[in-house]
Amino acid sequence: MSLTLLRQSLQSLLDTAETYQVPTLWDRPFEPPSVKSVSPKKYYSDAIDKILSVPEEPIVPVGKGEWTKFASIYNLFVRATTAFDHDGKGQLDIGTESGFRDTGTFLKSIALLPYIKTLGANVVHLLPITAIGKDGNKGTLGSPYAIKNPYKLDERLAEPALKLDVETEFKAFTEACHHLGLRVVVEFVFRTAAKDGDWVKEHPEWFYWIDEKIENRESGSADETRYGNPVFTEKELITIISQVELKNFTHLPEPHEGYRQMFTAVPQTVEMINGRYIGTTADGQTCRIPGAFADWPPQDTQPPWGDVTYLRMYTHPDFNYIAYNTIRMYASQLVSEAFINRPLWDAIAGIIPYYQKTFGIDGVMIDMGHALPSELKREMVAAARNLNSDFAFWDEN
Repeated sequence: MSLTLLRQSLQSLLDTAETYQVPTLWDRPFEPPSVKSVSPKKYYSDAIDKILSVPEEPIVPVGKGEWTKFASIYNLFVRATTAFDHDGKGQLDIGTESGFRDTGTFLKSIALLPYIKTLGANVVHLLPITAIGKDGNKGTLGSPYAIKNPYKLDERLAEPALKLDVETEFKAFTEACHHLGLRVVVEFVFRTAAKDGDWVKEHPEWFYWIDEKIENRESGSADETRYGNPVFTEKELITIISQVELKNFTHLPEPHEGYRQMFTAVPQTVEMINGRYIGTTADGQTCRIPGAFADWPPQDTQPPWGDVTYLRMYTHPDFNYIAYNTIRMYASQLVSEAFINRPLWDAIAGIIPYYQKTFGIDGVMIDMGHALPSELKREMVAAARNLNSDFAFWDEN
């Protein structure tokens, strides 16, 4: 049991005189809030003992995730919810001189579970916990939605002092939740990836590429010589919106020729240069991964997002570009078995079963789920429900 292993790792630590403070809210939530100094070894060991001291609360299957209808959900952003200035220096340190992080971790989240239970929650919904890319990332730690590898966890969610891998610590978290009768739902991003994600070099054909020399468009600009959301005329916009409202995806207006020409063939080689991937095509053209952007409404003028890109779900050669009709309102010409990017779909469809078998999660929340190909979603549901008929699917729609 990973939770027992976690406790054993805590018990093996040496006692330290270093200051380690925690908010009393974590274990005395209904008293006036304050801060107290504790031994992390004893504090977290006691927290685990408290969880294990109560009888295990069975989780009763309902079927097809129907328990969602009766769910009381606590949303937990692990690295933020349990972030705390433990050494009292007045700031959250990214480093780990003591071996324990100021930023939130699975260990600290375990200590919070009895409090979450007292609130009446029966489901914990985790925002993305996967590894985060660095190219164009936001802030110090990057957005959790810039997924470097959906099969790998963010190592910063583990406590270095325990000398356990992050997978073991997440297993301990799910075990603690289940012991208390709490289901675990994890949020995933299946439509985009970090611009320096692991798949870029491994599978460049799963991505869109543009001429390296093309610069990004500024916010509010309609400069069609720069990269951004494709620009349409008023007449084109009327046609697009009308067809989409009627769910008529045949012969949707395409982006202008200049925009489509920005996109290149899949590169033959891909190298990391100055923190970003640069590809070289068969004819020697250098290319880069373009940022994603708001895909709807089509007249949105946000600049491209700096840290993520869209995955190329279909391989039709005439649709080698990012636009509303290739990443959301899929053109009818695309939606054919012949053009499915099958290896990519298989990799995506395998993510949830991996987390079911490895960590025992009970459901998923799909970020931008409304924009995934419907056939891909059916495959994902079938694969997950084959392992657990009670598995829940939540969707941003």
